[in-house]
Amino acid sequence: MSRRSTRRSLRAATVLTGLAIGFVALGRVTLAIASAALAAIVTLHVLYQLSRGDR
Repeated sequence: MSRRSTRRSLRAATVLTGLAIGFVALGRVTLAIASAALAAIVTLHVLYQLSRGDR
């Protein structure tokens, strides 16, 4: 995983986390859970790739 790809993925996870917080504030729990789950998946994928040494 290239450095640029890692940055983009982590930025996407940050945006999804922000969306989840916003959805909670608006009372849209289902969308908040979906957004938080996607953020977690993206973050775990990045961590997995980095642990394999693919940079």
